[in-house]
Amino acid sequence: MKKYLLFAVSLIVFSQANGQEDANLKGFAMTMNLDGNRVEMQCSAGCNWTELSFTLPILRKAQLVNESGMTSEETQTSKSAFLFDLSFDNNTILLIGHKGTAWKKLSFSMMEGKQAIIDQQGFKGYK
Repeated sequence: MKKYLLFAVSLIVFSQANGQEDANLKGFAMTMNLDGNRVEMQCSAGCNWTELSFTLPILRKAQLVNESGMTSEETQTSKSAFLFDLSFDNNTILLIGHKGTAWKKLSFSMMEGKQAIIDQQGFKGYK
């Protein structure tokens, strides 16, 4: 009986911890493609922008992105619903989630003529 009670209590604590983690996620959905060192993104949910494009320097420098678009460290990023930085290396996109995402690091190869689909949960494939 004690084992069942202990199991039930640990299950409740675990589910509450997961609920708190999910509460920190901010829903968004976007696609992106890479043309040389130019990143083109389209957001269909959770953003104040619908299209965003920028050129990344070749030297592995990252660009911060949030629901308002491109941002910088000097900007008040603490008020962002979600925040990640984006960089690329040899046709591979690298995203580092700082806020509002279930992922801390996310990387995927870009396919010619395809758009990568991502959301707060991670990489969803290509379209």
